[in-house]
Amino acid sequence: MSDCARNMEVAPLTMEQFEVLNKKNCMLEDENRKLKSDIREFQQVIVNMCHERYSHYRPD
Repeated sequence: MSDCARNMEVAPLTMEQFEVLNKKNCMLEDENRKLKSDIREFQQVIVNMCHERYSHYRPD
């Protein structure tokens, strides 16, 4: 961060601005949770595919 930006005075948020930012933050947190869940599902699919593909190489 530049010195100019660090020393700049910022007006406090209005309640309306805070509510808008809070709502956007909640939406982003929800989306993040969904994406993490999707990633876990895809990882499991990949693991399952690898097990299926290479299971015939294992001696019984």
